[in-house]
Amino acid sequence: MAVISPNSFDPLRRYVSVRLAQGVPLVDADWNESEDIRRFELRAFVRWFVGDGIPLGNDGFRIGGIGGAGSRVDFRIMAGGGAAPMAAGRMFVDGLEAFIVADTLFTAQPLHASQPGAAALAARWGVPAIVAIVPGTTPLSIYLDVWERLVTAAEDATLILAGLGTESCSRLRREWVVRVRTPAGGSGVPQSGDPDFRPGHSYAMLAQVTRTALQELTDQTLGEARRTGLQVSSRRDLEQLTGDVFGPGYAVDGTGTPKLAFSLRDVLNGVLRDRPSITVPVTRLTGGPFNLPTTAPAPDGTFLYWVRVAGVDRFLSRAKVLANGTVTPAEDEFQFTGVLNVTSMAIVHEDAGFRRIFYTGQAGTAKLFSRRFDPGAPPATRWGAPLEVGSPDLNIGVVAMRLSDNSTQIAWVGQNPATPATPTVFTQNFLPGAGANSLTVVGTSTDAQARVAIVPGPQILLFEQAGGTLSILSKTSAGGAWPATWTSLATMPASAVRDFAAGFIAPGRLWLAYALTAPGGGTQLIGRTSEAGLLGEARPMVSETGSPRYPNLAVDSGNASVFYQDGNAVRQVSFVTKI
Repeated sequence: MAVISPNSFDPLRRYVSVRLAQGVPLVDADWNESEDIRRFELRAFVRWFVGDGIPLGNDGFRIGGIGGAGSRVDFRIMAGGGAAPMAAGRMFVDGLEAFIVADTLFTAQPLHASQPGAAALAARWGVPAIVAIVPGTTPLSIYLDVWERLVTAAEDATLILAGLGTESCSRLRREWVVRVRTPAGGSGVPQSGDPDFRPGHSYAMLAQVTRTALQELTDQTLGEARRTGLQVSSRRDLEQLTGDVFGPGYAVDGTGTPKLAFSLRDVLNGVLRDRPSITVPVTRLTGGPFNLPTTAPAPDGTFLYWVRVAGVDRFLSRAKVLANGTVTPAEDEFQFTGVLNVTSMAIVHEDAGFRRIFYTGQAGTAKLFSRRFDPGAPPATRWGAPLEVGSPDLNIGVVAMRLSDNSTQIAWVGQNPATPATPTVFTQNFLPGAGANSLTVVGTSTDAQARVAIVPGPQILLFEQAGGTLSILSKTSAGGAWPATWTSLATMPASAVRDFAAGFIAPGRLWLAYALTAPGGGTQLIGRTSEAGLLGEARPMVSETGSPRYPNLAVDSGNASVFYQDGNAVRQVSFVTKI
C-alpha cells in the first residue's frame, strides 16, 4: 500500500490556495492540502450560514416506530427520499452532509452490537460499536454520529486500476450511524469532555423518547428533534418580508442600525397591554378523551397532565409543553385505583424531581387523595400509595400551588363535620418530604358545586352560585389568618356549567378563565384579568362552536396559555400581553 504524507493543512495559517510553480515537484501533500482548503471553506459556509438540519422538501433520517415484537429495543431510520444521489434523504451535521438512500432498522446497522462482526468492524474503523437499547423507564436521546475515514485499495478493490494493475489514490469516506443515549451518559448529543465524545465526530439530535415501564417505541412516543426546512433565503424573500411588515419604501441599508423611532415589538406591546390579544385555538392532543387537563410548572418547563380513559380504567398521563406550544408524546404515570372516577386534580413539581398529585374521586364518599413521586425509588414504587387527606365527604375542585419554602398548599371545597350541610372551603399545607399540617377553614359557600383557585398571597378565589347569580369572591390571608367575609369581585347570570381557574402574573395581577353555559347551548370559555381587585373585560376566548370545559392556566412572562378539554381533544388558546 502506498504511503500518504502527513497532513499539512492548518486553517490557522490562512492559506486559501495551493499555487503550482515551474521546476518544483508536485507532491501528495500539496494536492491533499489544496483539497482540504476547498473542503474546509465549503464546510465552514454550510456550518455558519446554513446550519444543522434537513433541507426544505426533504425528510431524511426521520425516526419511526416498527410495531410488534422488538419495538421496545428497535426503531426504523427513514430515508425520506429516493435512491438517486440528489433525491436521497440528507442531513447537514456541523457542515457535513450525510445522506441515506433506503430505510433501515436501528438494529440492522453493521456496527450494532447484535450484528455478527460488529466488534471487529468497530475495531477496524476505530469507533465504538452501537450499544443496544435496554427496555426500561429512562429517557432516550436518538442521535446521528457522522465522521470521515480513509479507504484504501486494501478495502475497496475498485481503487486498483484495472489496466495497470496498480492502486490509485486513496479516498476519504463519510460514515454515519444512529446511536442512542440514556441520562447516565448525558442528555442530548455527546459534548467535548463526555466519555462518549470522539474528536473528529459530529453529532445531531434526531428524536427524543420519554419512556414508561415496558413502553414501546412508537410514532406516538418518539418525539421529533430534527431541525427541518433548511433553506438559504434570497434578497427577494427579505424584500417581500419587509414590505409586508413595514409597507412599501422600507429597505434595509446594511448598517444594522434601527431605522424606526420605535420598534415594532414595543408598539405591539403597548397595544397589547391595553387589550390583550387572543390567539386562535390549537389542538394539542386528539383521540381521547383527555379528562381534566392540568398544567404544572417545573424547573425544566411546563408539563400537561390529564386523566386518560381506557374503558373502565383511568390513568394519569402527562406530556411536556415545549417552547413553541407543542407537546411531547404522552406517557402514563400510574393507574388510578380505589375510586370510581376522578373529579378534579392538581399537580405540583417539587425540588430534586419530586412531585405531588392531589385528586378527588368517588370511593364510598367523595374523598381527596394525595400521592408523592420519588425519583430515587424503584420504578414500580416511585409513585407512593394513595393517602386519604381532606375532609370526610363532598371533596371537590382541588387546586394546588408551590410555596417559596418548597412546601405545597392546596385548597378545595369539602365537608366540615361541625356544619355538614354547608359546603366549606379548606386549605392545607404539605411539607417537603414530610406530612401535612392540619386543615384550615377559609370560609363557607352556598354552592355544593362551587370551585376555588389558589394563587400566591396566599389568595383564595371562590366561584359560586346563589339563586340566579354567579359570583367571583376573594379572600387573602394576612399573617396566617383568613378574613371572616368574602370580597365580591364580580357577578354574572347563573350557569349550569361553572369551571374556574386562575393564574398569577404579579402581586395584585391575575388571569382568570372560566367555562359557562352558552346562551345557545353548549359551553363558552371566558378570559379576563384582575388587577388590584378590579376585573377587566370579560372576553370569549373560543369563538367557534364547541364544548370547552375544565380550563387550566399556565402563565409565562405575563402571557396566559389556557389548556382546556373539548370533547375528545385537549386544546390551547392564549392571552398575549407581551411579545
